[in-house]
Amino acid sequence: MNPYYNIFICRLLFSCPNELATVEKVLAECRQKDEFLEKFMFQIPETEFRSMMLAYEWPKRVRAVVEVHTRRIQEEYEQYELALKKRRAAFLELLEL
Repeated sequence: MNPYYNIFICRLLFSCPNELATVEKVLAECRQKDEFLEKFMFQIPETEFRSMMLAYEWPKRVRAVVEVHTRRIQEEYEQYELALKKRRAAFLELLEL
């Protein structure tokens, strides 16, 4: 047999308990996190979940809503301004008669 192979096997066997301890430690941490999450996890019906997400995400939609209404207000103002100018012109024509 190859002497390097024997050395490799010996090192592997001696390192296994250390690696096993490391893996067990990581698994214990994961179990603790999982238990914590299970403690506070509860089922939410889909409709309530959607309502909750809509409630949490409304600030994202505010900018779009404000922009739409700003454009609408600007258009209404321009229409009002045009109508007022027409009324003034009509009134000036009445005064000149």
